[in-house]
Amino acid sequence: MKAIATLRLARHWVAGISVTAVVLGSFAAQPTQKTKPAKSRPAATKQSSVGKPTPQRQNELKREQRELQAELAKLRRQLAASEASRSEATDALASSEIAISKANRRLRELAGAREQVERQIEALSVREREIAGRQGERQQQLDRLLRQQQTQALRNALLLALEGENPNRPARDSVYLSYIARDAESSVTTLQARRAEIVSLQAQSKEKSAELAKINEDEVNNQQLLERELARRKRTLTNLSKAINSQRQSISRLQRDEQRLGKLIDQISRVLAEQARKEAERARRLAEREAEVRKSAARRETPPAATPPASSAKPSSSSGNFAQQKGKLPLPVQGTIASRFGSVRRGDGGSAGPTWKGLFLTAPAGADVHAVGDGQIVFADWLRGFGNLLVIDHGDGYLSVYGNNDALLRNVGDRVAVGEVVATVGNTGSSESPGLYFELRFQGRPFDPLTWVAAR
Repeated sequence: MKAIATLRLARHWVAGISVTAVVLGSFAAQPTQKTKPAKSRPAATKQSSVGKPTPQRQNELKREQRELQAELAKLRRQLAASEASRSEATDALASSEIAISKANRRLRELAGAREQVERQIEALSVREREIAGRQGERQQQLDRLLRQQQTQALRNALLLALEGENPNRPARDSVYLSYIARDAESSVTTLQARRAEIVSLQAQSKEKSAELAKINEDEVNNQQLLERELARRKRTLTNLSKAINSQRQSISRLQRDEQRLGKLIDQISRVLAEQARKEAERARRLAEREAEVRKSAARRETPPAATPPASSAKPSSSSGNFAQQKGKLPLPVQGTIASRFGSVRRGDGGSAGPTWKGLFLTAPAGADVHAVGDGQIVFADWLRGFGNLLVIDHGDGYLSVYGNNDALLRNVGDRVAVGEVVATVGNTGSSESPGLYFELRFQGRPFDPLTWVAAR
C-alpha cells in the first residue's frame, strides 16, 4: 500500500508538472537570437609582467598619475601662454585636428566594445542552445519514467498471482516504483532549474543586445562627427593652402618648431625629475619608519608587524631596462624611412635648414603606431608644428616622441607595454603627407634611433 501511495503521489506530481514540461519544450524550441559572428581579433598586446599591485600601491599610483597630469597640464598652459603673441596658419587646424583625434579614438574604443559584446552574445546563445538540448534529453527521460510508472501501476497483485508470478514480486515492484518516483522528482527539479537558466540567459542576451544597439548608435554619431571635422579641416587647408605651404618651407618656422619641441622636452624632464625626487623622499621616509618599527620590536623582544618593503613605495615604473634594448627596439610603425637623423631639412629656395632630430616614416593614414618600449605617457596633446604629439617616458632619462599622429589613443599617466598601440598615423601639424615623426632622447638630447632599432 505504501508503494501504491508513493506511485499515486508521483503520478499526481508528474501529471501536474507535465504541463510545465510541455511549456519548457516549446520554450526551448523557440529560435535563439542570431548574432553577427565576432570578428577575429589580433593577439592581445603584451602587458607588463609585474604582478597586480596591492590596494595601497594602486592608490599611490593613482595619486602619482594625478600629480603628473596636474604638472603637465600646467606645463601646457605655460607653453601656450609663451606663444600667444605669435600666430601661424596651421593654428587654424588645431581644433579640427584635436576633434578628429578624439573622434577616431572614440570610434576605435566603440569598435572594441562592440566586438566584446558580440562575443558575449554569441557565448550566451551557445550556452542557451546547450541548455535547451540537455533539457530535451531530460524531458525524454521523464517521459520514459512516466510510461514505466503507468505500466507498473496497471499490474496489481491479483493479476500477478493469476499469471503465476512470484508472490514476492509486488514488494519488489513497490521498491522499484519508489525509485522511479524519486527519479521523476529529480528530473522535474532539473527541468525547472534549466528553464530558469534559459530565462536568465535570454534576459542577459536581451540586455547585451540593447547595449550593442547603443554602441551602434554611438558609432554612427561619432562617424558623422568625424566626417564633419574632416570636411572642416579640408576647407581650412584649401582656404589657407598658400600660407600653410609658405610656412612649411620657412627656415625660421622649422627652427621654431625644433626649439618648441626642445623646450617641451626640457620641461617634461624637469617635471619627471621632480616626481622622482618626491618618490625617493617618500621611500626614504618609509624606510625610516620601518627601521623605527624594527628597533621598537627588538626592544620589546617581539616580532615586528608585517610592513611592505621600502622598495614598494617606488614607482612600478617603466624604468630600468630601456638602455638594455639598444639594437633590439622595433620601429613604431611599418613604413619607409623618408628622412633620417642628422640629414639637412630643406627650406624655401632649397636653402639648408636645421637637421632632422629624428626619423620621418611614411605610412598609410590610420596605420597603428606602437610604443617602442615599456613606459608611461607624459604628453598627449596637439603641439604646433607636430600636430597630435605623444611622448613616452621609459625611465632613466629616456623618452620616445611620436608626432603628426591622426589619433592619440592613450592619456597622460597611462602605463604602456612595448608593442602596444598608442596612436594612429596621420598628417597633422605641418606634415604634407601621412607619416610618423619619431625621436628618441636621453636626458633631453636627441640621438639617432636607427642605432637602437633591430636590424630590418
